Amino acid sequence: MNIGIVCINFHCEEYISQLIKSIPDNFYYNLDIYIVENSINLTNVDSLKNEFRELNISILKPKNNLGYLGGFNYAVSYSNPKDKYDYFLLANPDIKFSETFFKILFNYRLEKDVAIIAPNILNMPSGKRANPFLKKKPNKAKIYLLLKVLSSPYLYYIYTKLSILKNYFLKKSNSENSMHIYAPHGSLIIFCKEYFASGGSTNYFNFLWGEEFFVAEECARINKKIYFEDKLNVLHFEHSTTNLLGLTSRAKMQRKSLKKIFYKYFAKNHK
Repeated sequence: MNIGIVCINFHCEEYISQLIKSIPDNFYYNLDIYIVENSINLTNVDSLKNEFRELNISILKPKNNLGYLGGFNYAVSYSNPKDKYDYFLLANPDIKFSETFFKILFNYRLEKDVAIIAPNILNMPSGKRANPFLKKKPNKAKIYLLLKVLSSPYLYYIYTKLSILKNYFLKKSNSENSMHIYAPHGSLIIFCKEYFASGGSTNYFNFLWGEEFFVAEECARINKKIYFEDKLNVLHFEHSTTNLLGLTSRAKMQRKSLKKIFYKYFAKNHK
């Protein structure tokens, strides 16, 4: 079994180093790592190849910052995972794999109609479980309301603070059982061979945010499913990259992305 991991770097090389260190040595020979360099300024990302000489690491350097799923699409075009990998992972740099993650994945019995696996992600330091991200597709009214919130930096500020309080008082540290879901959390997405073999696309139309909706709708388009697996445990140290953006910039970018998603997937009859 062969696995590829794609990390999208934006001034987070130290996190990528920690991610690689969390991979057990005995799985190195089945593994390729692709690092897409999205950083604006020069970084020392090339030093990772020297730090981990025993691993097959490729540093991909597009001419421009391609965003998160855009960077992944660049790696897909470079590596052609359809014919090479059983699993092709899109990972935030700030991910750490559990000791059992790869052992479980290597021995995993995949349902024939599953194209994406959503792992059991524990966000740190909030202690909140990121998956299941969306069990069912949200209705149009909910997405429209979120667009209204994102239209005002003040509303967005209040919204984020209320979300933090909600997570604190209603923190869900216990994992849910494995199940089929609508969308996986974007910090770590496991693309199965079937996703690419069935014509699933990674050519996302937004720069950042909303990748979960795109992936969910692509699975629906190719008549495949997304499965949350509670035994595949990882840690996610939240927002190491997006925290580099200010609140107003985040709100503006999220609204721009969500607006496209709304009209493409939730308001198809809108003119």
